[in-house]
Amino acid sequence: MKARYMTAAMALALALLVQSAHAIEPGVPPQYPAGVTSGIPTGTILPATFYVDFYTNYYDARVVDASGKKTGINIDVFANVPQIHFAPDWTILGGKFQAIAQIPFVDIRVSGLVHAANSGVDNPYLSPFNLAWTLAPGTFFSIGEGIYLPEGDKAVRDNFTTYEQSLAFSYLNNGWDVTAHALFDFNEADKTTNYKSGNIFSLDFTATKNIGGLDIGPIAYYQNQTTNDRNDGFAYGPARPTFGRIKAVGLGALVSYRFGPLIARASITSDVYARSTTQGTHYWLSLTLPLTPIRARPNSNTSD
Repeated sequence: MKARYMTAAMALALALLVQSAHAIEPGVPPQYPAGVTSGIPTGTILPATFYVDFYTNYYDARVVDASGKKTGINIDVFANVPQIHFAPDWTILGGKFQAIAQIPFVDIRVSGLVHAANSGVDNPYLSPFNLAWTLAPGTFFSIGEGIYLPEGDKAVRDNFTTYEQSLAFSYLNNGWDVTAHALFDFNEADKTTNYKSGNIFSLDFTATKNIGGLDIGPIAYYQNQTTNDRNDGFAYGPARPTFGRIKAVGLGALVSYRFGPLIARASITSDVYARSTTQGTHYWLSLTLPLTPIRARPNSNTSD
């Protein structure tokens, strides 16, 4: 899911502060927030017809330029994101099918060089096609297709469509959850500014071990802009500039516990490296609840 880290009120200030380079549009964060799926074995699918996730995230950060220097803009973001999964017992091309939908609710406070406060519904996300295969006992692989829609409240949404492809690998054996989740986001041009942000690659990594009923271990993420921007509008001046290419690396830790069918996860991650984006600390809490009985999954001693 996505939490909007900056607002349109910051765009002009960012345009003046960041170094000129090919990059993502000022005031517009990546649609996919790095690290959000850490701790979730995304290579497989929870074997229940319906289940829901509830994500709560607080992000305390500052905006940095293309050299990693502070720009004088600070942000606080609070996000609540309900997400529903439809995972019937359907097999397509040998893989288990799943569809996902989510609607983020965000509250943003900007301080420092500029001041702003906005809240509302962010860009909805739909992922109508996901497949997961069992490669070997306890070893899974998945692919998925998703889209971020330019809907929601004007104060917080991004006014363009983003298409997302993902793939994930999960090893779930002997109490271990080792998962790597890669995502590729392809942006269309902003309908308001005619600015087309470059494409983004994200990678979330998890390595947790079940100890005394608790799953605990390190998590990490990497995010990098892979293509140049294109500026076909005049929102940032007649020179039609582009801005610093984003890159971020984060490290943290996660703990989770199962209360019957309910899975609770808590994590903290810190951006240890950031360029032309935000840098700070994420605090995450997520709950996963099957709405229908969990079916037995063969060849795995871990079903979540």
